[in-house]
Amino acid sequence: MKYRSLFILLLLPFVAAMQTASPIIFQEADGSPKVTNPAKVVFPNNSLTRSNNLLTFSGAGNVTVTAKTTGYTVLATDAGTFFTNTGAGAGVNFTLPTAAAGLRYIFYRDANQTVTITAGASTTIQVGASQSAAAGNVTLDAVGSSLSLTAISATQWIATAATGTATVN
Repeated sequence: MKYRSLFILLLLPFVAAMQTASPIIFQEADGSPKVTNPAKVVFPNNSLTRSNNLLTFSGAGNVTVTAKTTGYTVLATDAGTFFTNTGAGAGVNFTLPTAAAGLRYIFYRDANQTVTITAGASTTIQVGASQSAAAGNVTLDAVGSSLSLTAISATQWIATAATGTATVN
């Protein structure tokens, strides 16, 4: 009996900590959601930022899917968009906007036409260990290939996910 009481006494602080560590979600004055006291909070398809034990997430969890059949200059306001070349009769070139940390785009080759993603002046694209030249590009070489790019600085885009085959130039 004394061992059972000791076990319960040892367990009580953990149970109390679990109960007080529940996430609290509220809305800031600017409309952005905030999470405090995160226990195990998962926000799929969202961007998380942590500062002073406060998690801020952005993104609605859904992405906009946009098909382009001709060249397109991607805008900063397109952030989070999933671009395809569905319906293209020729190659499609996507020119990335000026890199700014946190911008994110996904490119997918649906039609049997090359998809090219081109970086701006003095900006590179890195896919794994391969890095493009400044103002270089990456091509998606096969149907079903995709590339998720995130800007990590004003001069560098990195692939956070890739499927299929891609060539870095």
